[in-house]
Amino acid sequence: MNLKAVGRVGDTLHDINKRDGITVLTNLHTLDTARTYCSRIVGMAAGKIVFDGAPTLLTDYPNHPPRKRRRSRPTLCRPRSPLAPGPRCAR
Repeated sequence: MNLKAVGRVGDTLHDINKRDGITVLTNLHTLDTARTYCSRIVGMAAGKIVFDGAPTLLTDYPNHPPRKRRRSRPTLCRPRSPLAPGPRCAR
């Protein structure tokens, strides 16, 4: 999404939250956007929560070294059947 659209969507969701008291859960990938629109941020890395708190406590430089990006592998998925329990996707 371009910056103008991000601002419009963020403003709209913020207004809905304040006006109607509805909790808004969103997935953001930029810290600046999260700091602008969120009152609480939960940050995740490698499937683990690494931050949960106020935007003012969030820094741009975590206490751990940057992770090396792994090359993604294709995932073979099949729809889950209620009659066939088991993993949904296998690598």
